[in-house]
Amino acid sequence: VAVTQIIKHVDNPVSYVAYGLGFATGTFIGMKVEEKLSIGKVLLRIIPKMDTENLIEYMHSKNFGLTILDAKGSRGNVKVITSIMDRKDIKKIIPIINKFNPNAFYTIEDIRAVREGVFPQKRKTGFFSIGRGIKKIK
Repeated sequence: VAVTQIIKHVDNPVSYVAYGLGFATGTFIGMKVEEKLSIGKVLLRIIPKMDTENLIEYMHSKNFGLTILDAKGSRGNVKVITSIMDRKDIKKIIPIINKFNPNAFYTIEDIRAVREGVFPQKRKTGFFSIGRGIKKIK
């Protein structure tokens, strides 16, 4: 419908601006809604600049599944910590990374599918409570 209106009024530059603003607004609102829903899994990759033991111990204590690799970076040997987690856990873990390892380099990537892994089991409340612990997904 919007494209039809632009084609009908090809000589009116306001229609192009209105279309662009509408498209941008829709995209922005969609991103914010997706961010608030926090559905899905993400891959967190951390390359700390300092000792990683405290960060690793903390993440293990919170039942995050971690893969830790020794690697060589542009400035020497580093550890690469990766973890797949729920998107909503990112808001909790980023301040922890900054606490234990200020200025650590990290990336967050969307994951489309996960086949197996160790994930913190979420506490459920109410009638269907299933307790705590680590859930292995297969």
